[in-house]
Amino acid sequence: MQKFRTGIAALAMLAASVSAAVAGVELKFAHAAPDTDLQQNLATFFADEVAKRTGGEVTVKIFPQGQLGNDQQMITGARSGVIDVVMSGLNNFTGMMPKLGGLELPFMFQNREHAYR
Repeated sequence: MQKFRTGIAALAMLAASVSAAVAGVELKFAHAAPDTDLQQNLATFFADEVAKRTGGEVTVKIFPQGQLGNDQQMITGARSGVIDVVMSGLNNFTGMMPKLGGLELPFMFQNREHAYR
């Protein structure tokens, strides 16, 4: 019985520490576009949705205008865990994943509906 109580106490302490670690998480979201660009609007929408869906436990701090570096530097930062979210053009990822370059071929899709099939 004592082992059971000790196990329950340990589990309760673990749960409390996990919830404390989760509370107050702030994600860094970086992009290179100006604050007046559509990318900023999308980043703001994303930040609002994250806050709403997590009850405010997770917030998103937006770094526009390349504040955290150029596109390549921000992608490298995301890969190393320094930046949490990066919004960048597909062309900036093809150096790491050449197969993505196929998605940039001209006239690959007839229209938007064809692209989303």
